[in-house]
Amino acid sequence: MLCIIKLEGEVQKMKKSLRALILTLGILATTGIGSTAYAQDCSTVKQVNSVESIQAICAKYGTAVPKGVAVKAQVAAPCKAAPTKTAPVKAATTKATPAKAVPTKTTATKAAATPAASTSTANNKLEKEVVTLVNKERAKQGLAPLTDNVKLSNVARTKSEDMVAKDYFDHTSPTYGSPFDMMKQFGITYTAAGENIAMGQQTASSVMTSWMNSPGHKANILGKNFTDIGVGVAKDKSGAIYWTQEFIGK
Repeated sequence: MLCIIKLEGEVQKMKKSLRALILTLGILATTGIGSTAYAQDCSTVKQVNSVESIQAICAKYGTAVPKGVAVKAQVAAPCKAAPTKTAPVKAATTKATPAKAVPTKTTATKAAATPAASTSTANNKLEKEVVTLVNKERAKQGLAPLTDNVKLSNVARTKSEDMVAKDYFDHTSPTYGSPFDMMKQFGITYTAAGENIAMGQQTASSVMTSWMNSPGHKANILGKNFTDIGVGVAKDKSGAIYWTQEFIGK
């Protein structure tokens, strides 16, 4: 029991030393100075034995317990440990970089000088798989298959390598400009053209799923005006794959 000593009224007959002692005791109990220090580690506050303690003090000084001194017992609230708050653990999420598509563009072009050929000279397995998957999707819609165009694949592969080398992911290349400008630089002529790019997917099927789930990319894959396709991939130092599809209609 934590005793709170409340002084009520003015005590006239008590010795100054006893009065000061009782007042001090009352202030400590009332303000909780002692309990505050102990509450931090949930230690038990030392008790003051209500009337008996005051009587003992008064007896020591040869005085009676002064009138107007009320002793009131109060149950001390149990100490509470500070609650611990655990932040919810969030599962790491992976976010595939969305592929980007450009609108199909129909225009007449003039042949331009072909720049240096890409260092990649052949389509790899992933590129061939993408071409196969594209034609499977077209077959489902009753569309003619696209021809795997070697020159167009060279453009696509060079675009992927350029994105890795220049550390960007965009249809507009800082080296070659827009996809249409790039095709012109590589001597590609067309009546319709389009481009799809993607980054981060590790398999041909996963990148095709990403593209087919995007209306813009799907429109290029199933474009009725397209006759040829070129696919190129390149990996950065971390192993992330950059994918490019180039489409043209002759």
